[in-house]
Amino acid sequence: MKILISVILMITLCSCGNEVYFDKTYYERISGIKFPAKYKVVETYDNAEFVTAASLKIDSSVLKEFSTLNHFDRVEYPFSLFCSGINALKGTKPGFESKEALLYVSGYSKTNIWLYIIDIKKEMLWVEIMYPDHGGTNPGE
Repeated sequence: MKILISVILMITLCSCGNEVYFDKTYYERISGIKFPAKYKVVETYDNAEFVTAASLKIDSSVLKEFSTLNHFDRVEYPFSLFCSGINALKGTKPGFESKEALLYVSGYSKTNIWLYIIDIKKEMLWVEIMYPDHGGTNPGE
């Protein structure tokens, strides 16, 4: 009986990791930007030190409305966008070689820096928040 309980417990614990966790509430609270109702989380990343990032698949018409509502700008100088979390994602990344398709919005507070990048053609939104490290040093200091 103990073996059966152990096997069931192991199966239950192993199956929990199949879903990608995205803390939508955290991103919205820090940046003040509310996400569209429908999106699919593609990938998330958190180095547990100073940055968290995610990529989301969103319909292009929803992304256009989202970018207008949140005052996204066209990416003119891609090299000026510091994206340590977004660059750490293993999947699709913004294609900075075709900057015409990219839009971004960024902001900061005393303790955080955030960056959102949209590629309408790929129907992707990348989000990144930098937060204080374990030593209490704020991003940008």
